[in-house]
Amino acid sequence: MELLAGFYDACAQVEIDEYQNYQKAVGALNEALNCLSKAKGKNQAAIEAKETFLKERMALVEKFAKAQSLYQEDPEESVRQCSALLDEQSLDAAVRVGDVYGLLIEHYNHTGNYQQAYALMEELHHRLPTINLAFYVDAKTIETVHKALGIPLGRGVGGGVTHKLPRSEIEEEDAEEVEDEGA
Repeated sequence: MELLAGFYDACAQVEIDEYQNYQKAVGALNEALNCLSKAKGKNQAAIEAKETFLKERMALVEKFAKAQSLYQEDPEESVRQCSALLDEQSLDAAVRVGDVYGLLIEHYNHTGNYQQAYALMEELHHRLPTINLAFYVDAKTIETVHKALGIPLGRGVGGGVTHKLPRSEIEEEDAEEVEDEGA
């Protein structure tokens, strides 16, 4: 049962990393916890430690999933919850920090608070210096924020973003290349 729990834990991570689907990740983590609760082994202390870790991780993933789904009906509450999540000590072990910042940056761009959006871009860049911002924030949003504040793209936090395409555009280009090769 421990191995099956590990499998579900890995599935949850794939849902987060590859699909940014925190709702499905919660389901997978719940399955992992169910498996661990049935596990009986030589090292019960290790099983209990893993169970505690998964419960903490699932709580944070659930908080972010709730904030995401709440955004459509109550954006301000969603923003408040995301801001609180950024203060969580073990957030990095459960949720991709860039996803939380991405939601906040998109919100402030949408509401026209470009200064706050840019401040969050800087904060994310400071927290994760090697990050490709376009992976978490739409390239058009980055460009809009920079233009609104009069910051050239090459000089601001999103510098170089014009040369880095978001994953969806890269996948579209790859698909076009495959079609061209097949013709």
